[in-house]
Amino acid sequence: RAWAAYPAAYPPSRMLNLPVIHETVPVYNSRVRLVRDVMIGQEGELASMLGPDRALSIEGTFRYQACDDKECYIPKTLPLKWTFKIGKLDAQRVPAELQRKAQ
Repeated sequence: RAWAAYPAAYPPSRMLNLPVIHETVPVYNSRVRLVRDVMIGQEGELASMLGPDRALSIEGTFRYQACDDKECYIPKTLPLKWTFKIGKLDAQRVPAELQRKAQ
């Protein structure tokens, strides 16, 4: 597998009662930072996905709905794209004077 995405981590939200729709929903009041870890596979697994500049692009979407104390607006979906520059593995051996000696 070339890459894998783990579930997103969301910060704590607060509950907001929306009398118009008779629901209580979780909300954020200000800026929110979402974190999602991505595991990149071994070079052999990535080879077919890398461009000539050794870049790996991962695309996804973020869906959200904005609400205020009176109404909830139509949900929106934002396209997302991350591009990672994948370096080559360092195949050069550590100089002998820096190697750990067997005990």
